Amino acid sequence: MGQDFPHNQSQGFKCRICDESIDPSLTNCPYCGAVIGSAESEIPSPSSSDKACKEATILKVMARALAVSFLAVAMSVVEGLAFFAFITLLISVPVMLIRWWMKYRNLPPTNPGYARARQEVSFAAVIWVGVIIVWLSASLILSWRPIGK
Repeated sequence: MGQDFPHNQSQGFKCRICDESIDPSLTNCPYCGAVIGSAESEIPSPSSSDKACKEATILKVMARALAVSFLAVAMSVVEGLAFFAFITLLISVPVMLIRWWMKYRNLPPTNPGYARARQEVSFAAVIWVGVIIVWLSASLILSWRPIGK
């Protein structure tokens, strides 16, 4: 069972998350906060910053899918499916953005993983706002008709 863990208890070892050298007497990685497992335990559970990074990446992918579905609706490609995806993502992206900020706003900003996650979430928010502006602008332009002609 000791073969499952790449570290030697007498010399120190590398963190599975951030790959920094860690003193074997510690229970958490001082660099990323990951829980350090012993030979008897399972794989350490991911830290909050790891979860924040994963959820931020998912949000960025959702926001990009929102932009693609908007373009598919605008170009009348697979209209029904694209419109359903567009409306679903239009609602779910801001819900997930709010959820992310509420859940991870108290993480230390010095964590490099958290900084990257914040950038990805901000990027997702910018995409969502941009799609809303373009969608509303296009709707207004297409619905405008000169009076009297």
